[in-house]
Amino acid sequence: MVRTSVFITTLDAPGAFLISILRDEIERSFAKAAQLGFDGVDFLIGDPDTFDSKKLEKALADNAIELACINPVRMTTQFGLSLLHPDENIRKRAFAKLQSVTEIAGRFKCPVSVGLIRGGAFEAKPISYTRDIFVQIMQKACDNAQKHDVEVHVEPINRLESNFINTTEDGLEIVERVNRPNFGLCMDLYHMYIEDESIGGSIMRAKDHLRHFHFSDSDRLPPGVSHGVIDFEETINPENGEV
Repeated sequence: MVRTSVFITTLDAPGAFLISILRDEIERSFAKAAQLGFDGVDFLIGDPDTFDSKKLEKALADNAIELACINPVRMTTQFGLSLLHPDENIRKRAFAKLQSVTEIAGRFKCPVSVGLIRGGAFEAKPISYTRDIFVQIMQKACDNAQKHDVEVHVEPINRLESNFINTTEDGLEIVERVNRPNFGLCMDLYHMYIEDESIGGSIMRAKDHLRHFHFSDSDRLPPGVSHGVIDFEETINPENGEV
């Protein structure tokens, strides 16, 4: 069964946060999401160590809506942390924040997305070095998440925003190497449009590991208000794509 969600973040997020659809106080944003008919929200959390989970719990209950996913992207875009940062101390802080996010996700029984928070490939090192390090980090993250009954989803991001895990194939390789039952793939049409040869083909190849899907057009806006060129029929009927 397909269930829909919408991106939400809070007012203390950077103003030019393009992937946030609703940016307001939690109470108003969650109410708006419910009014629009969404089943849940993808929440772009701020600092998890100062976040008021009770406010989130109340907003979910008041609007009979679910938490579809917690996305810690702001750890990178707002606070400069990443799991593959050149500075070891920053890497440790990023992982600690990811653990805090995971604990919150466990409370609300939702997955955690790992996109930009992973960081980029290490300079002057072969890409295999970064892959090996990241696989170890994700195995540790998944083992910790398992204690809270939480899934972790890695999201391929286009090469204009990241130089590590760009294509669906890149993501699948990581998922298979991490080899944890609570580790899967989050796919985003916007990034797939830039990186993958066939959207339908990528969906079919990844179907056994696909856990979460961002339905956005080539201009990063959602269908219905976008002016992009993505073939949504191919997305809805991926078996027609070239594998």
